[in-house]
Parts: sequence; C-alpha cells; structure tokens
Amino acid sequence: MPTTKPPADSVAAKAARPRRKAKAKVDGAAPAAGADLKKAELIELVVARSGLQKKAVKPAVEAILSALGEAIEAGRPLNLPPLGRLRVARTEQKEKGSLSVLKLRRGAGVKDSGKDPLADTGE
Repeated sequence: MPTTKPPADSVAAKAARPRRKAKAKVDGAAPAAGADLKKAELIELVVARSGLQKKAVKPAVEAILSALGEAIEAGRPLNLPPLGRLRVARTEQKEKGSLSVLKLRRGAGVKDSGKDPLADTGE
C-alpha cells in the first residue's frame, strides 16, 4: 500500500501558522516592554518569589484577581502598596462587557522597610 504525501498547500498552511509561545522563564529578569503579563506567568513569579508551592499559590492568586476585578467593577479606589493607588476614571458599557479606564499612581520609588513581607509573623 503506497503512502501518499499531503498536498503541498496543507504543508505550507501548517508552516504559516503562528507557533505557540514558549512559557516565560522566571529568572528575575524583567520581561520585554509591552509583553502582556498573563495569569500563568504571574503565578510562576509568585511561586519563585515566595518559595511556596504552585498548588498553594494558584488559588490565592486567582482569588486576589477576582477580588480586584470586583472592586474595579464596583468603582472602588484601590490603595495597594507597593503597586500604588488605582482609581476608576470612567466606565463604559460595551456590547461584550464593560470598559474601564483606570488611573494608577505610583510613588517615585518603592520603599524597602528591610522586612521580608513573606516572613512568618509568629502567629
């Protein structure tokens, strides 16, 4: 039984498809400017900085993102050092959901208290 080659156009179509991006390495280096920070990368960054296991970090990050989304949707200002102060400038209802314009004010520099924010408090 002879084997048949796929048509040349399907081979070309496969070659023209965009490739999936590789997972970003978490090595402490800053990502390229303009690159979106996605949830999976955020989780990996938190795992790397905290030393906690991914199975403990993932639900916490998802809960935080959910709470932040609800606060923004409600129009609540956020004061979250060292991220900064965030407020909702305006919100518009669109066909596929709402569009919120946010303003973020950050300090001139993040002040280091010298304490490890993830250290045990002895509780």
